[in-house]
Amino acid sequence: MDTTAVQASGVSARRVKCTGLDAVLSYNQLQFVWLFRERLEHAALLAALPGLIERLPALAGELELRDGKLFINCSNRGVPVAVRQRPETLEHWATQFDRLRFAQMAIHNVPPGARSPLFRVRITQFAGGGSALGVSFNHALADMASFASVMKAWCDEAWGRSRTSAVQVDDRPGFLAQRLDAAAGGSATLRLLGIRETVRTFCRFLAQLATRRQVMCHFTAREVAAMRAAMSKACGTHIWPQTAALAHMLSVLFKVEPGLTRRLAFIPMSFRQHTDVSDAVLGNMVSHLRLLCTAEQSAAEIAVQLVKQMAHFSELHDDYLPNERSIAGAGRVSCRSDSPRPAAC
Repeated sequence: MDTTAVQASGVSARRVKCTGLDAVLSYNQLQFVWLFRERLEHAALLAALPGLIERLPALAGELELRDGKLFINCSNRGVPVAVRQRPETLEHWATQFDRLRFAQMAIHNVPPGARSPLFRVRITQFAGGGSALGVSFNHALADMASFASVMKAWCDEAWGRSRTSAVQVDDRPGFLAQRLDAAAGGSATLRLLGIRETVRTFCRFLAQLATRRQVMCHFTAREVAAMRAAMSKACGTHIWPQTAALAHMLSVLFKVEPGLTRRLAFIPMSFRQHTDVSDAVLGNMVSHLRLLCTAEQSAAEIAVQLVKQMAHFSELHDDYLPNERSIAGAGRVSCRSDSPRPAAC
């Protein structure tokens, strides 16, 4: 398997100042794989990658801790790209699918002692013409919306289409603070948590992790359509598919655990549309709605409550306010300056 570190020629020294949320999410390396029945002409992708790095130099950078704050050092260390040939066909490989084999399509080895690259690529060519494009990226770089913009910008560059906008902001806290204040009507009721505050909250979450259980639910399009129609009719308002599925799950959880009478749900939600931040801007623009549900509520009533909270997002959410009650028991957090990670707890 050939591996090449792709760099850009016109990258100047600069650093991206991260938010506290970026710092917490920097512990996550996310993988995605796209499968193609036809052979993917990877030469065009490789040729377009230096231009993408020039526009978004953080892709070829590395995490850096300075004075207790996390930065992305745009050091142009390169984006590792691995190209591999496989003897089997894509169809044969797919029949042997498991999660580990799928993840391996996006991950390739990093030299011992080296820090994990923030962005890396693996292209697999199968016998018979099928291909797989796997990417792995550090969550500090982007959320799902801005990562999709990065991938589209890369493909547009590779195949000569009109360029998709993708923007790197070097002072993320300052950039977001202006827009959060504007979303709150100019008042100072919303602000970004610092790294220490965010990490203390994260530590409290980790302390409770052992008692948490993961639930995965899968719905067909027909099932979602039926739930959506029933809830829309019951509450007399338009219900989105995601809202219908979430409300249904929250109502079912009370039936699974009949001893519970109340449940506080923390629901991830992008605040880009509420703060006029484009999907093209790299960073993590995700907050959480807090939704208090009771066992007496129907799924439709939960859906209405969720719709109302989303409609008044800026006024109701306090994800970026210091919440001493939730972090008081987290204990002291210290940051090690010799660590590539934002904090050691």
